[in-house]
Amino acid sequence: MNRFVSRMTPRQRMLASFAGQPVDCFPVTAPYLMLTQADHWTKYTRQESWTYYAWCLQPPSEHIQEYLRYYRELPFDIAQPQQWTAARGDRGYRRVVPALERNGYDELDTRSGSRRPLVLNLHEKDQDSEWPRSVFSERDIRARIPIQSAQHILDEGRLDYLAAYARAFGKEQFVTGTLVNSFYNSSHYVGLTNRFYLLTDEPELMHQIIERLTLRNIEEIRAMALAGADAVFIDDATATKDMISKPMFCDFSLPYLKRQVDAAHEVGLKVILIYFGGIADRVEEIVSAGADALLMETTMKGFTNDLEKVAVQVNDRMLMFGNLNPRDDVELKPENELADVMLAQIQVGKKYGRFVVSTGSPLTPGTTLERMQRYIELGHELSKF
Repeated sequence: MNRFVSRMTPRQRMLASFAGQPVDCFPVTAPYLMLTQADHWTKYTRQESWTYYAWCLQPPSEHIQEYLRYYRELPFDIAQPQQWTAARGDRGYRRVVPALERNGYDELDTRSGSRRPLVLNLHEKDQDSEWPRSVFSERDIRARIPIQSAQHILDEGRLDYLAAYARAFGKEQFVTGTLVNSFYNSSHYVGLTNRFYLLTDEPELMHQIIERLTLRNIEEIRAMALAGADAVFIDDATATKDMISKPMFCDFSLPYLKRQVDAAHEVGLKVILIYFGGIADRVEEIVSAGADALLMETTMKGFTNDLEKVAVQVNDRMLMFGNLNPRDDVELKPENELADVMLAQIQVGKKYGRFVVSTGSPLTPGTTLERMQRYIELGHELSKF
């Protein structure tokens, strides 16, 4: 039971935080909450993991009922419902069924009889980490990267779950969509590792790919707004100092990112930028993109993201999110030590401007449900005004 007595709804709290208006306490969240839901599905639903896949095929009106339980158990101040789903015309033909020749479950397409084996460890369900190169020319770009209008995306039903969630809970919840910046998305067409070589070897082709993906992202941003989202997270993955130089960031990522931020603002969405990696050498450039908020990874992997130093540089031009270490702090620390590190970040937030209590990476699969609940409670209690 959360002992904090709320005077604001999550939506009110988030909107006030963006506007720099008074709040009863700081909002509390973690990045990629849809991953938290999947990783901890069996803990909070007390159901087998295959039921997660069945839930992702339910009619929207049934699908969104699960969130009543999820937000009762984990009342974060940001809602990141399952966003992309199969097209409406396909969902009705898909079933989760027992596998034929092994233990486990498959997704069956009842039209063709084809089966897709399901990964029952939900933390490992997204297994792609490298992609073969499939784009070698401008002609390939047009063929391999189609652009659908925002209305077409909605008409196909691929944002049905997001739209249903916004209709059902949007008056109280702050509803966000999620997008990966076109710079990282180019990896899907040239390969994750190979992309870094091509930035030097074939820069014009890379610009053409990123341009095409930017146009596609802009349509998806518009579709999210039509579906009822309040904001969009844009993950500028691999655009950090541990991945590319600042001149390359300013050439291949920042100009395209700015256009997506502008497109989101044109349709009334707030923009929260996510950086998993070091950003100490490019804070001013990130601020120049014009987004509304900044979430950066915790210090790790050979780089330092010092919350106070970055907050001083940002100087309240963006809403700052915390960057607690999800494993070392939230999962493993004794409660008194967790409270200490949370309070230290909260004090930075109160000193330098608006703030959202957050981890710098998704919550880890090994974190107990009770500890996640306590993390939310502490965030509200320690930051109350």
